[in-house]
Amino acid sequence: PRGVQRIRPWPTSSSMTIQHAVPSIPTATTNNAQVSLAWLAPVADNVTGYVVFRGTSASTVVEIATSATTSYVDNTAVNGTTYFYAVKSASGSLRSGISGTVEVTVPLLVVTSPNGGEMWQVGSTHAITWNTVGTVATVAVQYSLNNGGSWLTLSSSTTNTGSYSWFIQNPGSTEALVRVYDVTRPLVMDMSNSVFTIVPIAPVTGLTVSALVNGAELQWHLSTSAGVTSYEIYHGLTSGTLSLLTTVSSSTGSYTHTGLSDGLSHYYALRTVVNGQQ
Repeated sequence: PRGVQRIRPWPTSSSMTIQHAVPSIPTATTNNAQVSLAWLAPVADNVTGYVVFRGTSASTVVEIATSATTSYVDNTAVNGTTYFYAVKSASGSLRSGISGTVEVTVPLLVVTSPNGGEMWQVGSTHAITWNTVGTVATVAVQYSLNNGGSWLTLSSSTTNTGSYSWFIQNPGSTEALVRVYDVTRPLVMDMSNSVFTIVPIAPVTGLTVSALVNGAELQWHLSTSAGVTSYEIYHGLTSGTLSLLTTVSSSTGSYTHTGLSDGLSHYYALRTVVNGQQ
């Protein structure tokens, strides 16, 4: 009859499914050679997964992976590289529009000194240095005396300035290493490429003692160590009971000990001092 209109229903085949809503811009956190992404699901039916995109600029992102959940860990990231990530929602072969991009730099930390072969003396001060790329707020600084078998901490948390002043103390070592790592992400770290030497303080040589009337004269050859600040002279009536007698300047190679009782044996020893280290 007139006035009656025929209504044609929409097809119900999957080929006509309405395109999905776009996911949120992903968030990104980093670790050593790793970027972890997370995003919010769109308000849409029949989303079965997501497609992850990555590039070195926002305009050059390409598909790198798929994910069944609203997160993805990129374990192919290169330290020191800046990436842009985006996502699409998916259902079968259908894709949504692409999300906005998130920019993130994978952190890189590289120790530059000591990096192998250095000769650093006990009692001296040297700068441990390193370079970083990306956000590294605080670092820990450690050293090893046995080629990395165990580690001693110089600082458990210090602001990342790229340098740490190290006053070197005993003992010496021919297998020393330094390592620096991010406090919040310890895997972001580096160490000396090879061992360096912590040089012990060289003792005096040629110590001689000449008897005087009620006294003794000591003479010695100066230590070959750099930065010697003084010599400590020890005295006792037996070799096992030595105590500090006096301290003389670094340029002094002799000392006269007076006021001794004749007829007794006297024992002496000298210790080289470099900035308080012996």
